[in-house]
Amino acid sequence: MKGLLEIGMEDGRLLLLKLGVALAVPIAGYLVSHLNFQTSADTVGNDESATGRRSIDAAPIGCGRDLKDGLLILQNEEAIVNVVHGTSAAPATITAVTNNFTEQSPENLVDEDGLLLQVVKQEPERAGPRNSTGDKFEGKKVKTDAEIVYLRDLVQSLCDRIRSLDIQMLEYYGSKEQDAAIRELEGELKLNSVKASRLSLKIESLKNENQRLKLQASEYRKIAPELDSARVIIKHLKRRMSSVHVQAREEIAFLEQKIRKLNDVEHKDSQEDVDLQNKLKRLKELEDEAYELGKENSILSQENMELAQRLAYAETSISTLEEPQAEVMEEVHQLGEANDNLEKEIEQLQADRCADVEELVYLRWLNACLRYELRQHQPPSEEIVCRGSKQVLEPNIRGESQAAHT
Repeated sequence: MKGLLEIGMEDGRLLLLKLGVALAVPIAGYLVSHLNFQTSADTVGNDESATGRRSIDAAPIGCGRDLKDGLLILQNEEAIVNVVHGTSAAPATITAVTNNFTEQSPENLVDEDGLLLQVVKQEPERAGPRNSTGDKFEGKKVKTDAEIVYLRDLVQSLCDRIRSLDIQMLEYYGSKEQDAAIRELEGELKLNSVKASRLSLKIESLKNENQRLKLQASEYRKIAPELDSARVIIKHLKRRMSSVHVQAREEIAFLEQKIRKLNDVEHKDSQEDVDLQNKLKRLKELEDEAYELGKENSILSQENMELAQRLAYAETSISTLEEPQAEVMEEVHQLGEANDNLEKEIEQLQADRCADVEELVYLRWLNACLRYELRQHQPPSEEIVCRGSKQVLEPNIRGESQAAHT
């Protein structure tokens, strides 16, 4: 609205300025013409009072100039002459006056434009007698005085006519300028009306926007309590989140410490796995040795059978060979002791094998438990699980070892 008021004030100022210019031009022209006329009239009056007869003869000269200017104005401004009433008779009147004046005063001169020039009168020669020419001179004087009065009145009327024509011409030009200013103002008025329509549309859109904003503000006022409650909840959640964050940091630190411990345990388990692999290799070697010992045992059993056969053969031939019998018995006894030793070694190897297998199974189970705890990050108590699992697995391991032993 402020912008619309400012635009209206600016348009009003421009309108006043143009109207002032349009009115000032004809007023200034009128004042100038009036001042010129007063100065010319004062000059003519002063000449008449100072010089007498010469002022009467000089009056047509000044008025002749005014007549010349009036004729030029009438010739150049035919439109004004047609508009103003009575102007069409002015040239005829002026021409008639000049003709009468030239007929009555043949000594006057006429210029190229048909205007009166200065009349140079030659005084009559004083050589003749005054008595014979006195009456004629007085008649001419009376006639000349009447003619001078007529011409003075005619000049005054023509000067007034010229002044009125100047004023009308200035008014005409002023009206032209006013018409141009009015047309321009009409164009500006149309433009301002278009601007006003646009501004009215803009105002309507702004009103709609204001209404929409008011509706939004009312909705925001309704939502404001919810926002306050949501802010309180957010603050509470932030506090809770900060506490949870602290707890999570503590738990993360605890879990990292536990992970380091589990990594250490895993490292130890890896070392134990290496030891277990070594033990498995050793167990395999022992199995190979047991297999070899089994082969040797079978060989020894065969040899024992052979010795038994030889013993039987020796018993049969004891009568004949008493001395070799004692040696054979001693050899049989040594072979029996060697067989017993081999059987004990085999049993010891089997027992060692069972212990190694039991230890291997326990280590594998412990490794699986540790890996599961690493994955879950919340492993159960090692000692309880290990003890329970050990109590569960020991009978199975013992059964396996007994089966392997048998």
